[in-house]
Amino acid sequence: MVSEYDYLADQEAMMSKLSYAGQMKAYGEITDPSIVCPYCFEEDEAPWEHNLRDGDRTEVTCGGCDKKFKVVCSINVDYTSRKIEDKG
Repeated sequence: MVSEYDYLADQEAMMSKLSYAGQMKAYGEITDPSIVCPYCFEEDEAPWEHNLRDGDRTEVTCGGCDKKFKVVCSINVDYTSRKIEDKG
């Protein structure tokens, strides 16, 4: 019997793969916080091990399907601003 947690995790993984497939069809590439294989949509479990910096380009071999693909690292910075509450 599959637990509810496992069922939800499987559903989330399936939705991610559908999203990746949609990106590939629409744009010919996948943009995601993780490195994702454009062939089988396998996510790289440890993308930090590639030691990429902003603008770096490299080739990666997928751990799922063993195909090579290109990766470009793009780092974005966001700032959050809040009002200072008056304590008087």
